[in-house]
Amino acid sequence: MIFISSIEFQNRIDELKKLLSVGNTNRALKRLIDVTKELSYREGELNAISLSSRFQLLEGEYKIKGVVGFETYSKEINKINDGIILFLTELENFYALEEKIKDKEGRNYETDNDNSVLVGLNITKRFENFELTNINLEIKERTITGLVGENGSGKTTLMKIISGALESDDGELNYFGNETNNWFKIKQDIAYISQVPPTWIMPLRDVLSYYCKIKSSLQSDEVAFEVERIINRLGLKFFESHDWNSLSGGFKTRFEIARALISKPKIMILDEPLAHLDPNAQSIFLQDIRDIISESNPPMAVIISSQHIQEIETIADEVLVLQNGRTRFYGKKENISKDYEFHELEILCDLDSKLLTSLLKGFHSEIDLIQKGMFNILSIPLSVKVNDVLSFLISKEVKIKFVKDISESSKRIL
Repeated sequence: MIFISSIEFQNRIDELKKLLSVGNTNRALKRLIDVTKELSYREGELNAISLSSRFQLLEGEYKIKGVVGFETYSKEINKINDGIILFLTELENFYALEEKIKDKEGRNYETDNDNSVLVGLNITKRFENFELTNINLEIKERTITGLVGENGSGKTTLMKIISGALESDDGELNYFGNETNNWFKIKQDIAYISQVPPTWIMPLRDVLSYYCKIKSSLQSDEVAFEVERIINRLGLKFFESHDWNSLSGGFKTRFEIARALISKPKIMILDEPLAHLDPNAQSIFLQDIRDIISESNPPMAVIISSQHIQEIETIADEVLVLQNGRTRFYGKKENISKDYEFHELEILCDLDSKLLTSLLKGFHSEIDLIQKGMFNILSIPLSVKVNDVLSFLISKEVKIKFVKDISESSKRIL
């Protein structure tokens, strides 16, 4: 049964071919699992999962244990890539046949992604030394809302209120279009993954299987298939027999997400999931979240908090910036900088802030600088090119250790 249009399907095929052309077998296999699930193509899902399992076990043997030699590894990867290419042709044939059936029966599978899963009005929570005040938000299905702010800004408090782990003092929360007021039923559709997940005491696959049995009405063979699909989709195959204490913090978070996906929540809340990840792992993790949400069926929305602001902004549809318990900004990322008249540049160099200010004023009198922690934030008029400023500093033999343009990021308002 087809849930995507012919244009969307061709976009998926083109994406897969591009991923293969740049050697990204890992993501290509994950997307292949997504596409076959979208098409409800069970034989195709089994094929995609089989290829993914081979790849992940090979990766584990090569990169983690160092058992497989590079030559053997390369040959096996090429075989897997060849298998994906052959499978793409099979997938196109399957889609063409389903399209004919759909046209004959007059079926239409367009989906409405504009439904709200949560509306919050004036959410307020008071503590002795802190107050979360009048937070308003609306979250739609298949969207990602980035919740950002410094430590102590109220991010975790707000997420706990949304998840039902903490009661607000004032305000309203309306879930899923007010389809039910039964809090027990509402809470079944919300998955909250904390920064420090609880310990699992069984091998990880066994835990997921047990959770699938108690959270779904699937038969045993369907349970086995669903667990296998989710394990492969999240890149966990090599670790499925491990115990909890042998995992890194990042893989613990991935297994918690796997457990959450088994219950097919309508809202998934992730509290600081990037805390234990290196930059490359962060990028892979965020792309996985973006892909999973975009293709989720039934539709799901994600709320994700982090102090890694710009990384979260790369996948977020909307950003809620909290500062001292209040909304500093809420909306689409591109609207953050629309009313500003300066570029913002975050820089770390071998000069202290006073010397750097003096030097920059000699280049352009309207460049301002403020110090935030170990970094200096430069405010540069729009009439001045950022590259010209950097070239000037280099010409003065300033050693630039780090630089990042934050002009279109919510970092500039924190």
